[in-house]
Amino acid sequence: MSLLFPVRCAVCGEPIEKGEDLCEDCGSVLIRMSDKTCKRCGREIPYCFCEGNKKDFDRLAAPFYYEGVAREAVLRLKHRKGFSTADFFAREMKRVFEREYLEEDFDLMCSVPVTSGQIKSRGFNQSGVIAGRLSELLDIDYRPEALRKLFDNSTQHFLSSFERTGNIFGVYEADHSVVWGKNILLVDDIVTTGATSGECATMLKLRGANRVCVICAAVSRPYSYCLPK
Repeated sequence: MSLLFPVRCAVCGEPIEKGEDLCEDCGSVLIRMSDKTCKRCGREIPYCFCEGNKKDFDRLAAPFYYEGVAREAVLRLKHRKGFSTADFFAREMKRVFEREYLEEDFDLMCSVPVTSGQIKSRGFNQSGVIAGRLSELLDIDYRPEALRKLFDNSTQHFLSSFERTGNIFGVYEADHSVVWGKNILLVDDIVTTGATSGECATMLKLRGANRVCVICAAVSRPYSYCLPK
């Protein structure tokens, strides 16, 4: 069976040994985030730019920057439906969770949603796929109905930080009956300016959530905002 359905590298798709996530080439250049990170934005201290950050999430953590091998893995999941990549990210995010969030007491997990039209076009929600895998690893109840996206908006990666904030205003809604009084772990694939995750956190708190922490596969450094999400 391993010849018919080989385990494949989460980045390049090349066959690899069972129990591995990456091939030797991709694994040799993958850089994980250090443990000396800002608890607010999730970036290593030299790349922290939290001054003036008004986002409504309480904390953020991620295993990677959105560049190099990690970026290729995100794009593989997003555009090629490489669901083994979601398993890879979930395992890496679990390690970060155990380092950053063990003192937190989460009632449920939700993910940044997409519209039904986006689901029909792409076939899946990559953040939701990661959240489903991570939910199993962390034994935290995944409630995808906690957040919904009301309508399609312009693609974020062509917009400035200021434009991104306006672009997602009013796009998301949270279910009061699900989130009221809850501590929530919000899952996203990529965080760049934090506008999307911040708006989701805002709506969760407006509908009664107590605390919202974000965990994502990758965050951008300031100079990489021009990279497409």
